[in-house]
Amino acid sequence: MLPFTVSFKDRTDLDLKEKLLLEAEGILAWAIEGCLAWQRQGLKAPAIVADATEEYRGSCDPFRTFTNMVFVEDRGGKVKASDAYRLLMVYGLETGTRQFEHMTETAFGLKMSSRYAKRRFASGMFYLDLSVRESWFSHLDKGAVSTQKSEETQ
Repeated sequence: MLPFTVSFKDRTDLDLKEKLLLEAEGILAWAIEGCLAWQRQGLKAPAIVADATEEYRGSCDPFRTFTNMVFVEDRGGKVKASDAYRLLMVYGLETGTRQFEHMTETAFGLKMSSRYAKRRFASGMFYLDLSVRESWFSHLDKGAVSTQKSEETQ
């Protein structure tokens, strides 16, 4: 996705063709230089393009919207997998996001594991470096959300 933030309204240049023809040699050299750099290094998207693409994908991905609304990245934090799944069900009901109502725990686990590291502890499977946003604690039974700093850091 390429954000287009420039307007050319009221900026008509009637001499543009002549100006470009005068600069043709430099424009060709710039294009060749760019092509050679692309062949050596590959094409990397500028930060503004990467950010706009990420924002667009997020707006089109209900699962990403769910994770952004319910969780926060938290180095050393962890969220019990079963609690995360229960939060998905609550989120789906509250927001009317119907595609989640038939998602199995296995399908949910695969989707979460593609985005977050996961590890088994004595008390169950946890997603790492993640915490539940405080506003979502009330959506589960008191004390039911297992989110805490990792056992190594306590």
